[in-house]
Order: sequence, then structure tokens, then C-alpha cells
Amino acid sequence: MVAELGLEDKILFKGSLPLEEIAEVMAQASVGVVPKRNDNFGGEAFSTKVFEFMALGVPVVLAKTKIDEYYFNDSIVHFFEPEDCSDLAGALVMLLKNADARRRLASNALEYVSDFSWDQKKQDYFALIGNMCK
Repeated sequence: MVAELGLEDKILFKGSLPLEEIAEVMAQASVGVVPKRNDNFGGEAFSTKVFEFMALGVPVVLAKTKIDEYYFNDSIVHFFEPEDCSDLAGALVMLLKNADARRRLASNALEYVSDFSWDQKKQDYFALIGNMCK
């Protein structure tokens, strides 16, 4: 499809990469895209890819699933309707044309990720485990 549409200079399929190269490739992205269905699995499964893009300073376009609406809002990610190709395309075009929106989302997301880092949350986790073991 990429060839049919003449998009070879816009879309790159890298294939498999060594694990140690993944973050570098992700950090070069203009926008991170996390498309999921809002079904029994996708609507409840948290994708760590969202946090990975955020931690790298890459703005995220994210399917508006039940789990993602719980954790994120429009100041941190740009939502699109799951399984709606037109809405996804519109979200991508809007962000790719709007550098200020990309910077704002990336900045807000970096702050959000730092608030949920292991250093910030480990005491909460230890307390939860401690209470379960009583």
C-alpha cells in the first residue's frame, strides 16, 4: 500500500532491530502512534509503549480506550476514536502540522511520566504489597 500510494519517502518499515536500538529509533519519531481496539482486551490492556514514547519526549496519538481515558487526558496525549481510520489520520495531520501542539503534548507528557516514575511510586507499591501480606 505504501508503494501504491507513493509514500516510500514518508513511511519506513525498519523490520526487526536489536533491543538496544529500539529507544533510539522511537526517539526519532515525530509522533508516537498507539492504535488499539476498545474491546475486552484493548480497552483494558495498558500499553507501556505510551510511557516509552512520553519518556523520550515524543508526543503520542492514542486510541481512546477505557483504560487510556482513565490514565490520560487531552493535555498529555491526542486521542482518536478506536478503529476510526479517518479520525486517526486527522489526528496525525493536525499534530504534524502543529509544532506547538507537539511541543505542548511532549512537555506535559514528560512531566506526567516523571510523576509516575519508580522513584516517585515505589513507596506506594511497597505499602500496597505490605498491606496485602498482613
